[in-house]
Amino acid sequence: MSPLFAGKVEAYLRALVGRRKRRSAAFEAFRFSFLEDKGARRNEPDAKSLLLLEGRERDFAERMLIEALPDRRAIVGLGALRSRRAERRLTAIFELECAAAQAARIARDKEWRATLLISTAQALWRLEPRQRYARALIGTLRCAPNWAERMDAAAALAEMPTLEVEEALAEALDDRDALVRHHAARALLAIHGVETDPRAMNHMVYRVMAEDPERREGGRRDIMAALLGAPIEPDPDASVHYGGGAS
Repeated sequence: MSPLFAGKVEAYLRALVGRRKRRSAAFEAFRFSFLEDKGARRNEPDAKSLLLLEGRERDFAERMLIEALPDRRAIVGLGALRSRRAERRLTAIFELECAAAQAARIARDKEWRATLLISTAQALWRLEPRQRYARALIGTLRCAPNWAERMDAAAALAEMPTLEVEEALAEALDDRDALVRHHAARALLAIHGVETDPRAMNHMVYRVMAEDPERREGGRRDIMAALLGAPIEPDPDASVHYGGGAS
């Protein structure tokens, strides 16, 4: 969180808009989630509340998020708002993170984290899709030593429907980590408009997570078939759902 807002959100708001006025529930939800939540490292910011803001409140939120840069939550919020006002700052952060990523790869630094790179690439893509943003995420998906970063890169690539992205996600179906394979599968299916049922324990996006090579390959095969619009052979356990219900 930016030091500017550490315990001083209300003071900043008063400096910005004058005496306290009644604020909407959406604004208070945005304020807590993006600027005050002490569990920020564990909880994803509440983008829905941010997108409910209108008029002056939306403008105030955008200005506060720009002030909070380079905090990751601010980047996420500005991406959700598709903030043109923040584009220059976001681009500068992206360039710095790309340089840092390259340096880390050369030095084989396993401690460097791609968190800001992933967030800024996604935010800037929403402003204007450019292949260089997708390629930054592809590089993270292929090279990041940390599984959570590869997973986050795969999830972000779901918004970037290019052939190069699809090829990288298809490769990631063989990633060494199950959750990376899962998110790569979901991203591929999302790009092609194929819906997934999060309750279906034996859905292909879960089978591709399996440790058993045969089961995993069956999930992978079904995913690739779904992308081509081919009929999929039913899994013998496909009727089993979380919660024990039948399909």
